[in-house]
Amino acid sequence: MVHARKPKPCRHIELSKQVAKPGEPEKPMFGLVFCRQCGAAYYRIRDAHEHGKRVLLPRDDRREEGDDGSGDG
Repeated sequence: MVHARKPKPCRHIELSKQVAKPGEPEKPMFGLVFCRQCGAAYYRIRDAHEHGKRVLLPRDDRREEGDDGSGDG
């Protein structure tokens, strides 16, 4: 029996800050950030609900007025 191989996922990398993958606005891009104390890498996200679905969105350092940070991750 021959098993079909799944294609490897293609990662898109940008060196400049982008909100979404160029040409595919439905695919958000998340900036990689690093801890200043230990150097661990992580993505700064915001947990939100849009159109009745849970979505993860890129998050900036600064919060908008009235944002209590409860969706930060």
